[in-house]
Amino acid sequence: MRNSQLAIIFKDLLGEVSGGFGHWELNVKGVSMTCYTDEMHNRMRIYAPITSTESITPDIMNLCMEANFHTVLDVKYAMSDGMLYAAYIHPFKKLTESQFRNAFTQLYSAIKTFGTTYSGGELKFPTKDELRRDMN
Repeated sequence: MRNSQLAIIFKDLLGEVSGGFGHWELNVKGVSMTCYTDEMHNRMRIYAPITSTESITPDIMNLCMEANFHTVLDVKYAMSDGMLYAAYIHPFKKLTESQFRNAFTQLYSAIKTFGTTYSGGELKFPTKDELRRDMN
C-alpha cells in the first residue's frame, strides 16, 4: 500500500475526504474518523473517538477488553488523551486493499456496536465457557 493508493480507496468509498497524503479526516455516516500513515516507518492507523474516558465505568472497560479478544477482530478499543477510541493499526506496505476495506468496515461496526455487542463484524471468537458448552 502507498498513500496514493489509499487516496483512491477513500475516494471510492466516501467520495470527498479532507486532508491529504498521510493524514485524512473522514466522515462516515456521521462518524468522524482519522487516518494517519507513515510510509517511511511502514505504519498506518485509522481510528475514531467514541466517548470520554470519564464516562467509562469499570464494567464497560471490562467489556471493551473482552471485546478486544473475542469480537472486535482486527480493531481494538484503546484510550488516549482522555478519550476512548476504536483503532485499526497495521504495517502499511503489506496492507492490501481488501484488508483495508475490511478493517474500515470493522472499525465502523466497532463504533456503532459500542455499548451493545462490541462487535467488529459477524465473526466472534468463543470464550472458554462457550467452547466448553460446545464440546458437551
